Amino acid sequence: MHAPRLLTPLATLRSEAEVALRREREPEAYRETLGRVVEDVAEMTGTVQGLLQLARAESLARPSDARLDVGELVTQRVERVRAEAASRGITLAADVEAGVRLAAEAAPLAEVVDNLLGNAVKYTPEGGHVAVTLGHGAVGGTCSGTARLEVRDTGPGFDEATCERLFDRFFRADTPEVQAESGSGLGLAIVKAIVEGYGGTVGCASPGPGRGATFWAELPCLGDHR
Repeated sequence: MHAPRLLTPLATLRSEAEVALRREREPEAYRETLGRVVEDVAEMTGTVQGLLQLARAESLARPSDARLDVGELVTQRVERVRAEAASRGITLAADVEAGVRLAAEAAPLAEVVDNLLGNAVKYTPEGGHVAVTLGHGAVGGTCSGTARLEVRDTGPGFDEATCERLFDRFFRADTPEVQAESGSGLGLAIVKAIVEGYGGTVGCASPGPGRGATFWAELPCLGDHR
């Protein structure tokens, strides 16, 4: 099922090379051809890297003795993209509850946060807003159930049919805002694989096209006695 995603840019590469070899060209024409070749290679590299990340996510061992302060991790990941958001004219806010702990390792959860937050910043237009929240149900200061990470944006939004497919492999919404940005269509599939591997769930919602969106991940959290 992955073959078309790899064969299409390969076919384009071959076509560009064959055309360039048919006759002598001016240096500028060769530069243009090589520029397109570089773009095709970058697209194919992104797809291969995404597939490798997805394979790791699906086969990742989930150590039961791992203990992660996910609030600290989320705060760190938010700060990593704050400058990029500001350069795009996007307001980035975070409301992170302290003491949220998961039986998970940092690297996979960082990938979840990075994918959700990165998408929000990428697709939110200048002057827009992105908000990240993390919290859990509490009884007497202890975790009771799940921890929930939400990323809300004022980006292009989507309809219900699109929502149902956003976590599918290679799916990208067919809107000008999404198609204008590069992407493999694997980021949300990776998020889903990681979260479900830890016994959690993912989801998304939007009031409709042009009205922003919310993406979330819910994971079993640890109580104070753990």
